Amino acid sequence: RKYDLLANELGLIYKCSVEIIPYVMTWDGIVTKYHKSHLKRLEIPNNVEAYIQSIVLKKTVETISFDRRRGLESGLNAEESWERASMGVIMRAEMYEEPTPPLKEEKTEEDGQKI
Repeated sequence: RKYDLLANELGLIYKCSVEIIPYVMTWDGIVTKYHKSHLKRLEIPNNVEAYIQSIVLKKTVETISFDRRRGLESGLNAEESWERASMGVIMRAEMYEEPTPPLKEEKTEEDGQKI
């Protein structure tokens, strides 16, 4: 499989067993029929899932915008489908709060930068 080498290396470095859970998401939603079971095993809350999908959507918009600037348009039907799906994701993401980061930001005394 694609990530076996990485999993084996992580297992050797950290002296632990590594399980690969293929959690895949595209701009318009779920990709695999195992999505719900992977979500449950990873214990991803709804707000984090919505946040992940909003990032995927943002990156997709950037790619489409870049392609359009270069003249690689996809057509009207694809564009209409894109708009409907993106509005659904945006509305869903707005229902949940952005996840809070697990680590607190601290300022260093030397340069005043956050780490």
